[in-house]
Amino acid sequence: MICNPQRIKEALDLRAPLLSIWKAGVSAVSPAKLVAAEIRENRDLREQIARARRVILLGAGKASREMVEGALDALPSGKETRGWIHVIEGLETELGRGISLVPVRPKSENFPTERGLIASRKMMEMASCAGKEDLGLVLLSGGASAMMPLPAGGIELGDKQTVTKLLHSCGATITEMNAVRKQLSTIKGGGLAKAWSGDKTRESIWTLAISDVVGDDPDVIGSGPTVFNPGTAKDALDCLKRYGLVDQVPRSVILHLLGKEKDHKEDSKAYPWSKFVLVGDNRKAVRAAMDAAREMGWKTLDLGSRWEMDTASLADMVVGLVRNVVQNGVGEGPPLCILMGGETHMKLGSRPGLGGRNQHLALLIAKEMTKPWMAGANWLFGGTDGEDGPTESAGGFADLAAWHELAAQKVDIGAASASFSSHEALKKGGALLTTGPTGTNVADLWVGLVRSC
Repeated sequence: MICNPQRIKEALDLRAPLLSIWKAGVSAVSPAKLVAAEIRENRDLREQIARARRVILLGAGKASREMVEGALDALPSGKETRGWIHVIEGLETELGRGISLVPVRPKSENFPTERGLIASRKMMEMASCAGKEDLGLVLLSGGASAMMPLPAGGIELGDKQTVTKLLHSCGATITEMNAVRKQLSTIKGGGLAKAWSGDKTRESIWTLAISDVVGDDPDVIGSGPTVFNPGTAKDALDCLKRYGLVDQVPRSVILHLLGKEKDHKEDSKAYPWSKFVLVGDNRKAVRAAMDAAREMGWKTLDLGSRWEMDTASLADMVVGLVRNVVQNGVGEGPPLCILMGGETHMKLGSRPGLGGRNQHLALLIAKEMTKPWMAGANWLFGGTDGEDGPTESAGGFADLAAWHELAAQKVDIGAASASFSSHEALKKGGALLTTGPTGTNVADLWVGLVRSC
C-alpha cells in the first residue's frame, strides 16, 4: 500500500483535535470538583457534616489525592478533620488539617504491596476508633482494590499478589477479579463498614465514589469496602475454575474459599449506617467529550460507556463500525466523531511483552489501515487515569500515519500484537499517547474521527 503524503499529514493534523476532545472528557471528571460539588450540594450530607464533631476521611485509589483536596475545600474551615488516604508514590505531599497521604504503590504497578497492607491495617484501626459524634467520609476511585490489601486469616500478602496477577493475565473482567478479591479480604466486601464504630443508628459513614468499572456497581468499585457483598465464596471458586486457575493459585486460597462456601449470603440491607454516592463515572467523560467535538463542528455518534469485552473483539467491532459509517452512512456518514467508553480485557501469554489494553487496541486498529474504508479513520484509545498497563503511556493513536511509520520502521504489527508488545511497536510508530497521571480514573475513553476516504 502506497500512502499519499497529504493523507498522512491530514492524519497527523487530526491528532490535535482528537487529543483535545479526549482531554475534555477527562477534565469533566476532575475528582476535586466532583467531590466538592457533592459536599456543597447534597443537603443530607451537609446536615450530617454540620452535626458531626469531627470528619474522618478515609480513602484509596488513583484519584484519592484530588478527591481529598476537593473534600477539604468544601468542608467548613472550622470543622475538625482527620484522615488516612492511600495514594500512589509521588502524591504524598502534606495537606494539613490532620490528613495523612500514604504512598502504597509505585506508578504503573497496580498490584498489592506490603506498604498497602500496613496502611490498610491503620485504616481499619481508624474506622474502629470512630466516636458516636464522628462522620466518616470514604473517598474511593479506580485502583483502590490493589491499594487496600488486607488478607483474610490464613492468607498471606504473597498469596493475594499471585491471585491478582493470575486473574490479570487470564483475561478476567474487573467484576470477576473483585468477586474473588472480596472473598479473600477483611477490608473489602463491606469490611470497612463492619469496622466502623461510629453511630450505627444513622448514616454516619458516607462513601463518595468515582467509578472505573463498567456498570458502576457499588460492590465492584474498589471491591466495595463500605457496601454489602452480593457474592459468595462459591462465586469466587467458580471464577477460578472458569479460568483454569484452581491448580495455579496458592492452596491457602482454595482452602479459605472452601471453608467459606457454607456462609450465608449477605443481606442487601446490611450496614444501614453506610451511605454510598456515585459522584463521577465514564458516562460523564463521554458526554463532555461529545460536547467538545460538537463545539469543533463535528457530527457525533455517542455509543455509550458500557463496552466490556476482549480487546481483539472490540478492535473487530471498531473496524466494522467504520465500514458502516463510510459505506452505509451510519451516523449520517463522515465526517463524524465517534465516542465510546468502557474497559477491555486480554488473555495474555506466559511471557507477554510490554503494553496495555489501550495500546494493544491501537496497534490492532493500525494494522487494519490497509482496508480501503479505513484510510479516513483516526482513533485515540486512552486510559483516563493516564496509565495503560505497566507503562508510562495512557494509550495510543491509530491512523494512517501510524500505519505508515510502523511500516517504515519495519515493525511486524502481527508479531507485535501476538506477543502483546504494543508499547515498543507504537513507540517506533510515533503513536503513543503519554499524558502522565491525570489524577482521575473512569476507565477508558475512545475517540474516533472518521473522514471520507
